[in-house]
Amino acid sequence: MKIRLEEARLIKDSKEVQLAELTKLRNEVVYNRYKRVKGEEEELLHPEHEYTVDDLTEKIFKLKNEIDILREAINRANLETLVDFRWPEPDSPKLNLQRAIWLIKWLRNEQNYESILSSYKETRKIVDETSRFATNPIDRSYEEISRPTFDTKKYADRVKKFESLFIKMEMAINAANLNTFIEVEGIELD
Repeated sequence: MKIRLEEARLIKDSKEVQLAELTKLRNEVVYNRYKRVKGEEEELLHPEHEYTVDDLTEKIFKLKNEIDILREAINRANLETLVDFRWPEPDSPKLNLQRAIWLIKWLRNEQNYESILSSYKETRKIVDETSRFATNPIDRSYEEISRPTFDTKKYADRVKKFESLFIKMEMAINAANLNTFIEVEGIELD
């Protein structure tokens, strides 16, 4: 069956949530808790479990297999699909979807760091090297100046340019995700 790459990603994400829920549920049903009432007589302290460990284990393995099928198809498509975006120069070859995803993630981190760099300012403080135990105190204080070694305005301008770059990249990635169809067999669509 053919589905859009974006749909496959959403289905995979949903199945991963289901897998976590099933795993948690399986951990909750490994024991029955009883209260001894008289002699050998016992009373169950909770409602009967709806599922058995065996049933849940079977569902977990089936779901894990479906997630792996989706991941493999998504990864293959991410490597084979070119996005309408070129980096670092406009005449560079188009990027595959995987590289575009990695690049936008890295650039977002870089934007955060460059935003910090753009906020650096010159600082001044008085440093006092005078010994507190000197019998003949001589004033050895001085003004220490810390000045950025780079043009902070340049980085402020770069941070602003990142926003338009991100919009272009996200549009190219989204277009590729919506226009790429992948073949997946052996999974149930919820």
